[in-house]
Amino acid sequence: MSEHESKSEMARLLRRIELEYQAIQRALTGPALGAARHEFIRARNENIGRYHEQLIRHERACQHAFVDSVSQAGGDGRLCAVLRR
Repeated sequence: MSEHESKSEMARLLRRIELEYQAIQRALTGPALGAARHEFIRARNENIGRYHEQLIRHERACQHAFVDSVSQAGGDGRLCAVLRR
């Protein structure tokens, strides 16, 4: 994955999280029935959790790619060991 694609994927996930938060905010302030509102908010929170997990996995993949490129370029092995954690 190129750096541009990586940034685009992270931006897409962050935007989806932002939209879910906005939907929750509208549900909390708008007219809605109790059980329906609760289910809607619960579903949005689950979506946010999934997007957050994807964002973390993507960030880790980018970090590993960076460490691999530093290693291949003859970088400091101690630095790579720290970054791999």
